[in-house]
Order: sequence, then C-alpha cells, then structure tokens
Amino acid sequence: MEQLQKLKLIIKINSNTFFVAIDAWIRGFTTSLRPVVAVDGTFLKGKYQGTMFVACCMDGNNQIYPLAFGYGDSENDASWSWFLTELHDVIGEPPELVIISDRHKSIEKAVRTVFSNSLH
Repeated sequence: MEQLQKLKLIIKINSNTFFVAIDAWIRGFTTSLRPVVAVDGTFLKGKYQGTMFVACCMDGNNQIYPLAFGYGDSENDASWSWFLTELHDVIGEPPELVIISDRHKSIEKAVRTVFSNSLH
C-alpha cells in the first residue's frame, strides 16, 4: 500500500504581494545545507506586471535548491524588506549565514536590517 506524502505550503498573501515556500524546502535548508542564500528579483513583463523575488541555495550536488519566491510591485526598499522579513520568518538566521545578491541598494539596506548578523 502506498503512503501519501503531505505537502505543506507556506503562503502569505497581502493586497499586492504574495510569498510562497514549501515546508520541505525549508526543513532541507535548515537541517542539511550550507548556510548560503542567493536572493534576486526580476521584472515581469507581459500580462502580469511587477517583480518576482527569489531565494535559493545549493544542495550537496551543487544543484540549485529553491527556498522561497514572492511577488511584489517593484524592486524597492519596502518590497525587499518585506520579502526578506518573510524569508527570515521561515528560515530564521542560522549561524554564519551568508546572503549573496547583485548588490542592489534596496537589498543591501534590507539585509542589514532583517539579517543583521549575517554576512552580505
């Protein structure tokens, strides 16, 4: 008899933003992976406008491992602060955490505020 696995989603929706993570991704990161997280945002074009935010890391086979993604209006201070706060809520701040980014000014500000004990 096959056993069904439950998938626990972490979804937070506000008026113009949403944040999504899968519990298994978060547990994998917090228990087994290097504490190095890459974050980035990209502008959406076409029917849906706005910005897609993503946080990922690398697994033991050096493959991309997703942590979370979100949607907001643009890459600005408020949006990055919101996304990184939601990420912090699900992963915490592991010892020796390193955040990698493209050094966007809004990311720098948000990392200093939200992940104050991490390297960036």
